[in-house]
Amino acid sequence: MPNTRLFIAPLLVAILSACSTYVPPASKPTATLIMYMENETPTPRMRIGKAVAFDDSECGTPRTNHVISSAISMDDVDELPRKQIAAEQEFTFAMGASHVLWGGNSGCSVTATFTPKANQTYDARLYTRGNSQRCEMIIVDQDNHEVPSTRPEYSCMPGFNGINKNGRGWYQAVRVVVVPLIK
Repeated sequence: MPNTRLFIAPLLVAILSACSTYVPPASKPTATLIMYMENETPTPRMRIGKAVAFDDSECGTPRTNHVISSAISMDDVDELPRKQIAAEQEFTFAMGASHVLWGGNSGCSVTATFTPKANQTYDARLYTRGNSQRCEMIIVDQDNHEVPSTRPEYSCMPGFNGINKNGRGWYQAVRVVVVPLIK
């Protein structure tokens, strides 16, 4: 059986790079966002973590998004590079994890909106559970206190099979056909 990861990984890299990179507004106050992911999904599976900012709490109008950070890894615990984000205004973002499996791909994402304070540091922690069937995100301040946030019913970050409920996983089967060589 051929290694299906060889077929799927380039597609995932293309998806990760399809959006523009997030840059906070110039000469406006900023805060620091640290993004942490913990995956309960069994290894060995290729994991892709991604954080995306949206123009507003309705996922942008029209639907616009900007990649804050992304990583391809096989670790159970990952930390995406820390980033500067806009402060003193609502900030909407989604964190998601995708997993490349032998029979398909799975993933889960959560979208949240909160108002970061200038010059503060925040941790966004995404916990993926049950083979990507569900996930949750907790946002804490630099004193490790949970930060109030709002969550829409559906995540702004689509999976391979479209838009999913916030914190609810998705699965998309991948069919690989092996054709024997004729001599």
